[in-house]
Amino acid sequence: MMIARGQMSRWFRALILAPAVLAAAGCLGRSQPTGTVSGKVTHHGKTVPAGCLVTFVSKKGVAALGTVDASGRYQLKFAGKPDVPALQYNISVTFPGVAGPEMTDEDERKYMAGDPATIAKFSHKAQSAPIPKKYADEFQSGLSFQIKEGANTFDIDLQ
Repeated sequence: MMIARGQMSRWFRALILAPAVLAAAGCLGRSQPTGTVSGKVTHHGKTVPAGCLVTFVSKKGVAALGTVDASGRYQLKFAGKPDVPALQYNISVTFPGVAGPEMTDEDERKYMAGDPATIAKFSHKAQSAPIPKKYADEFQSGLSFQIKEGANTFDIDLQ
């Protein structure tokens, strides 16, 4: 059987790339060590509001997330599990704000017609973020952490 020149180079590239793809996916060699991370988030010593999002992002593009609870505590999750790859991470903390009630088509019609009750229902002042904006960007926040294998505690005090 004859193989055309273009087909040969595609097969050759596939043979060369396959080991690299498998290695990147963790199929070759030792698997990536992991650790768990939890802690408390405060701003000037006071806990930040529940619902704030803590995001860890590595230079490899790995991202782990945690949501702050009512006591100011968070636990990171990676792909829905507490085991996070042991890497160096930059960190951001964002405030979700306050979501108002959902507006239906009928509500929109009344709002546009100037109905006072509907306007009062949907006109609320957005809550300002209780933490400085710089912490919303993991590359500007100045926060970083090296996750080690096993249990890790990282308390975050925003200034």
